[in-house]
Amino acid sequence: MTELNLRRNLIDSVQGLQACSRLQRVFLSNNRIDKFESINCVKDCAQLSELALDGNPLHQKKGYAEQVLKACQHLKQLDNRKITPEMRNDPTTINIEEGKTDLNQTADNDSTTGISHSEGLQMF
Repeated sequence: MTELNLRRNLIDSVQGLQACSRLQRVFLSNNRIDKFESINCVKDCAQLSELALDGNPLHQKKGYAEQVLKACQHLKQLDNRKITPEMRNDPTTINIEEGKTDLNQTADNDSTTGISHSEGLQMF
C-alpha cells in the first residue's frame, strides 16, 4: 500500500502505519485528531512524502507545521502544499491559514473540542 485516504471519518487516533513500509501518502484531513501522540506512527514511515492533517484540531495548534516538519523530514507536501527549502529552514513562515477549510476555527479557544490553541505542542 502506497496511499491511505481516511479523510472525514471522525478519527481521533491512528496506529500501526509504521508497518506499511511503502506508504508514501497519508490523508487524514477533517477528522478529530487533536494531539501529535495520536498520529505518532507517521514519523516512522520512512517513505512518507505527503501528509494532510488540515481540518483537525491539531492543525490549529501553535507550532503545528514546525513539529510536523521536524518529525517527518522527508515530506514534500503538507496539507496539499509543496514544502519549499525556505519552509523547511524556517517553518514559522508557513501560514496554515492559507489552506484553511470551513471546518477549521481561528479562535484561540475552540469550545467544541476544549482545546486552547495557545497551549503549544508536545513532541511526538
